[in-house]
Amino acid sequence: MKNINKIIVASTIFALACSKENPDKKVQLDDLKKKQSEIVAQIKQLEADIAQTDTTKKEVKSKMVAISTIQAQTFNHFIEIQGKVETDRNVIVSAESGGVITKMYAKEGDKVRKGQVLAEIDAILIRKGIEELNTQLELANTMFEKQEKLWKENIGTEVQFLQAKTSKEALEAKKSSLNEQLKKAKIVASIDGYMDVAYKKLGEMVGPGTPVFQVINFTDYKVTGELAESYVGSINVGDEVMVSFPDLKKEFKSKISVVGSAISNVNRTFKIEINVPSLNISVKPNMIAYLKVKDFSKNNAIVAPINVVQNSRDDSYVYVAEGNKTVRKTVKVGDTYGNLILINSGLNVGDKIITTGYSDLIEGQIINY
Repeated sequence: MKNINKIIVASTIFALACSKENPDKKVQLDDLKKKQSEIVAQIKQLEADIAQTDTTKKEVKSKMVAISTIQAQTFNHFIEIQGKVETDRNVIVSAESGGVITKMYAKEGDKVRKGQVLAEIDAILIRKGIEELNTQLELANTMFEKQEKLWKENIGTEVQFLQAKTSKEALEAKKSSLNEQLKKAKIVASIDGYMDVAYKKLGEMVGPGTPVFQVINFTDYKVTGELAESYVGSINVGDEVMVSFPDLKKEFKSKISVVGSAISNVNRTFKIEINVPSLNISVKPNMIAYLKVKDFSKNNAIVAPINVVQNSRDDSYVYVAEGNKTVRKTVKVGDTYGNLILINSGLNVGDKIITTGYSDLIEGQIINY
């Protein structure tokens, strides 16, 4: 006890000296706290030493703890991010010409085929133009046939023949142009799938490029996500990913199919893609998904519960049980994931690490488990 009193007196003298030399109360408080921590640790150690050498005591009390025997295992580290469902088979079907929608051949939810006409735009003027051209073209064909026959019989001039031919070909070209315009008055599905949204109704006006329908093919889905630039060296095509859909309460294991080759200037991330297999999962475009991307794995690793690793000013350490006493072991730690931390050195397979009751232990303390 004399040693303890000496330490406390020395600490008090030191604290008073600090208070005179340094008027900053915060600095003074920090110094006192550091000294207090050191004194408490020394007191505990002295009490333990005295307890072991005190022959007047008949019984030494032990402390109850829980232990876990270290075993080699695989340690996996995952990056957890949020992603979303996308598909390349999700297209907007737009009008190619302007006018009023006069016919609708499909409604939302209908199954459609590539090339199927979904709606028509008023094209009465184009049709009338084609009818007029047909009349003119009929006359032009007759005139050309007559001029061609006369020309072969060396009757008439070459100019008359060429004029008849040119007139016929000009009308044919004009008719072909009007037929192309007539085709553009029909709004056609560009892929097989289902009509998800009809943006326009019968009788509404549309212009060239106006979105009219959305068609989705419920295949070839993928989940995309964005990873921070710092992971660019540790993520590769083929890396394992666990994908979960919280709204569906479904999850599946897959692999990265695409790793983006560019870093975004906006948020310094790069894109990854994961294909969605046919697992009878009713996913939809833009649905939220959560991704666990494995970026590190070590076989035959030594791991410990992260909470048992304590930190001092100089190192990290854990307490292990050797017989009925504690041993303080300095450890070097690595990555953490969940409630586990990778131990790079300091522990061996078979060590009995103390997992409960470790917070106030000291070296050599008598324990029971």
